[in-house]
Amino acid sequence: MKKSRLEKTRERLLISIISISGKDNLEQCKQSLKQLKLSENNGHDRFFVIPDERIQALEDLLSAFGMDDDNFNFPSPVNITAICSNTAFDVDNIQYLKTHLGYQACQVVKKVNEEDDQLTTIAQIVHREHNFDCEIFIQFVLDKYSNTNEHILELLRHERVSTLREWADKFRSNRKIFLYHAYLPLISTFGNIKIQPCDIASDVEYGLVYVPSRTLIDYTLGKDEPHSLFLVIRPGEDRIHSLFTVVPIEISHLHWQLKEFPQDYPGRAKILLRIAEYYIEEARQNDKKNHLSALCCWQKAQNYYTDILSMKETAAKQDLDLAETGYCKCLLKQHRYSRINERLSARNRISSADLWLIYAQAQRNIGDYDAAKYGIQKALDLHSLDIDIKREEKAIKMKYERINVTKRLDFNCRSSSLDEQQPWYNILSIDGGGIRGIIPAIWLMELERKIRQPISSIFNIVAGTSTGAIIAAGLTTPSLDNKTMPRYQAFDLVELYRSKASRVFSGDQSTISRLRTSFLKEPKYMDTGRQALFQEYFGDATLSDSMSELIIPAVKNEGNVTDQFTRRASKQDPTNNFRLTDVLMCTTAAPTYFPAYRFNSTVYVDGGVQANNPAMIAYDHTLNSYRNCDRNRIRILSLGTGDFVSDPLNPEANRNLLFWARNHQSVFKILMDGPQNNIDLHLNSVLGDNYYRWQIWLENPIELDDKQDTTIDRLIDLAHGHLEEMEAYDNRHRLGCVIENLRSK
Repeated sequence: MKKSRLEKTRERLLISIISISGKDNLEQCKQSLKQLKLSENNGHDRFFVIPDERIQALEDLLSAFGMDDDNFNFPSPVNITAICSNTAFDVDNIQYLKTHLGYQACQVVKKVNEEDDQLTTIAQIVHREHNFDCEIFIQFVLDKYSNTNEHILELLRHERVSTLREWADKFRSNRKIFLYHAYLPLISTFGNIKIQPCDIASDVEYGLVYVPSRTLIDYTLGKDEPHSLFLVIRPGEDRIHSLFTVVPIEISHLHWQLKEFPQDYPGRAKILLRIAEYYIEEARQNDKKNHLSALCCWQKAQNYYTDILSMKETAAKQDLDLAETGYCKCLLKQHRYSRINERLSARNRISSADLWLIYAQAQRNIGDYDAAKYGIQKALDLHSLDIDIKREEKAIKMKYERINVTKRLDFNCRSSSLDEQQPWYNILSIDGGGIRGIIPAIWLMELERKIRQPISSIFNIVAGTSTGAIIAAGLTTPSLDNKTMPRYQAFDLVELYRSKASRVFSGDQSTISRLRTSFLKEPKYMDTGRQALFQEYFGDATLSDSMSELIIPAVKNEGNVTDQFTRRASKQDPTNNFRLTDVLMCTTAAPTYFPAYRFNSTVYVDGGVQANNPAMIAYDHTLNSYRNCDRNRIRILSLGTGDFVSDPLNPEANRNLLFWARNHQSVFKILMDGPQNNIDLHLNSVLGDNYYRWQIWLENPIELDDKQDTTIDRLIDLAHGHLEEMEAYDNRHRLGCVIENLRSK
């Protein structure tokens, strides 16, 4: 009985201190709560049990004063069984971290891929403003540590080098920070992160769970608001298998309540709503940096709304209405417009301004502008002052105000130059994507129309992969009559996609030919049409002729290595001054669509195999090529060609294979062996407001060679619609802001 009285005394004392003493003794409260929770978890011979709701209430009260309980450095929990280190497991199915304080739900779980740039992997899971740039990390280590530091000595032994300078050279080409435990103290300090090593164990109640296994790694030096990162290291091993984060304690408590309360519990819907709202806020924050990292949160929120909507017999009508709106909003954010259309097709089911707004947004993205106008008017009738409704109304109206460009523009032209003393280096990067290249071509046509100057006058460096390389070369090749004028405007390239795509994708379409392509894995098209078109457009123009620095990647078929064809290299060594026709044949040799292209004693395949988004290549090239350039003097406009995510809970899965013939094993190997970095997230972290990424997220995939008129018209509408949406919603990436920034000194 002494123990029960002690527990009861602690609880009363804690409440009294919080109620009477204010913040002065909150640290004492925190320690009392910790002792109380530890005693509660020791379940033997307890006559007095404090309900979890009361403990949670005390936690919430402390949290309101900024005294959150600490999740780290607790001893391993009881009632678990260790899992042998050689036992196979799937981290995607492990949902909880278990400590002596109870269970916490895992939020983001990511397997460590040895092919990844692992600094970028941290940025994907720890969503902070911190810059996880390789060179900055190297400089941080060189500045802060000496060769005699205990952590550095361990690192040098593992890397088999003698000095930090040798380590830096090795690390630049092999950024494997999760290969050795020795990196963790450095990452803790560099990223302001508390790192908790964990193992996997079998729990009586929840199956496989994560459990703390080693001492907390905390070298944050008392910085404000350190982040938390958990990682899995199996017994007897040094390398890290996976990383994860956990949801806040209050959300974990809600998860626990869902497990404990029966399905017909009256308050269950409100608990689910609170959890869904948490994931929606996480999605909004993540979306500011990287859209892919937000998709998982939108999908999780949708799952909780689905649970509420299945409770029609027990949930209150207000909760069901909130869940319906939340569910449709999640579909919208995951680009599932047709599913919204199906769900809300019976318009008499729509009873709120929020749902009418979602309906209108979905119809606009589908391309049904009449239905979108109807929906937004209904929303205005219910809530005429809502700012988002007014913005959507503007986006819909802009469709009917589009200016149809029907001829070339008159330019007051000046070509760009790369002066070593210039204040800014403006980079244009254009993705690969076959026929979808008409999307960035439309965007660049609008940019030229706005500035009344050619692209080469505002961008010092232009990079393009595959179809993006055709655009990049077209906009930087000088006119035959006037070397200060570009040979082509973006308008000309839009017309190329509209009227000459069939010449690129030309070949024998007989039944026998299709069977040979399907069963013998022969290329779908021949080179002749593509090569003739390039010869017609570029003739004998070479890399050195380009009006801006030109960068075009292609992949060597044998060594799986990315080659870069650049104007700079062609000027430094005349033997590298290749014809643009040959360079474009190399970078557009898309496997399964075209045969590999033999050039200069090397066999090349499409640059998109390893560098479909060449923005990082252009960024590194600029830093390495121009003596006085640093990242604070670089601005990038990166243009996508449309992307599609089939599984929001695993958004990276098969994305690089999406537009290829997936059963072609050689393509699969090249794509999977190549480092697939999250370039968008990394450059956003490095450049901040000087990085612009325009991308369209497709509801359904559009293949490289889909040259039907209806497809091309749809792509044109999507391209214009994206510009209009950014303008209507006052997005910082909108065209006017980009132009203003690119022109500023």
